[in-house]
Amino acid sequence: MSSREWTGPLATLLPTLRREALRLAAQDPGKGPNPWAWYLLARGALVAVRIVQDMRSEVRFARPQRPATEDGLRRWENEVGVFMAAVGIEEEPGKWYRVPGEDPESEARGGIGVRWIELRPGEVEPGWALCWDCRQEGRTTRVVWFAGGGEEGQACLEHAAEHGRRVAHV
Repeated sequence: MSSREWTGPLATLLPTLRREALRLAAQDPGKGPNPWAWYLLARGALVAVRIVQDMRSEVRFARPQRPATEDGLRRWENEVGVFMAAVGIEEEPGKWYRVPGEDPESEARGGIGVRWIELRPGEVEPGWALCWDCRQEGRTTRVVWFAGGGEEGQACLEHAAEHGRRVAHV
């Protein structure tokens, strides 16, 4: 067993990795992308966390070999879902956002991986929100997310002007 093999409960894996990622980020601030804190699971999957913009976590789940068949890819997606549930990552607005496509680091090595980025209050994907008032009217108007707005404070130009709120996107 390697010192980088995770033997604890999955529920404590992400908090442990986040603490380590924060420590790594503090060691070398501003020198490009922060390093990954990582562990291997018993069956060889990699779980890694790094700190990205605004002190949020980016989580990576990867395997060293890409499945060779469509059935293998379906099993991989099932494994991803089981992992997500086990560590408490929820793919819903305001929680986590699964980065589209495959993990470029894994793909470059012939493996497969996925990433999630922790969302800030009101975001539906990093840097983007939906106008709260448009959502109440049954529309989806994307706006640039702004700090301090939370979910209800994100507004398109029309609704920001109506309610005297800060404009998040023109």
